[in-house]
Amino acid sequence: SQSESGQIRVRDRVDFVTLARELIQRSSRATSEVPIPPRLLPRFGAILHELFKNTHEWGRTDQDGTPWRRSVRGIAVERHSWKLSDLAKITTDNPALRSFVTAHQSRTGGDTLKFYEFTIFDSGVGLARSWLGKKWLPSISRDAEFLACLECLKKHHTSSNRRDKGLGLAEVMATLG
Repeated sequence: SQSESGQIRVRDRVDFVTLARELIQRSSRATSEVPIPPRLLPRFGAILHELFKNTHEWGRTDQDGTPWRRSVRGIAVERHSWKLSDLAKITTDNPALRSFVTAHQSRTGGDTLKFYEFTIFDSGVGLARSWLGKKWLPSISRDAEFLACLECLKKHHTSSNRRDKGLGLAEVMATLG
């Protein structure tokens, strides 16, 4: 939305709770399953708000901070249902994800993991490139890019010079944890 000064601003957190509810309901229409419990919606809204706010602040410029003539930001949601046996095959090389799948299996006793995938995207240069700045090389390894992204998720880790930055992505990780 636009502020009185004409600047584009990100909507309030409560608007993202409403958006989360609508996205989940729309992606669940084709099934008879009950969407997530309403008590979790504020968490989803908080996560979506913070991630979208992050794209608004960081996804509108190139690596030198020059604004794009046009920038794109968006949210997509998809509902998944995977057999745990299939997930076990594709998570063997990822201990954290494997642990999550195993924990779900022991908690529910079922053979299927059902979840929503939220994707927040923008036309920015990406977390790793923003974090690495001048150290960025087009030939960077996937592992180095992943580690740079992990640094962005830590509290007070930011490429901004402002002291009030570097909390949002850490808050998202704490909410997910």
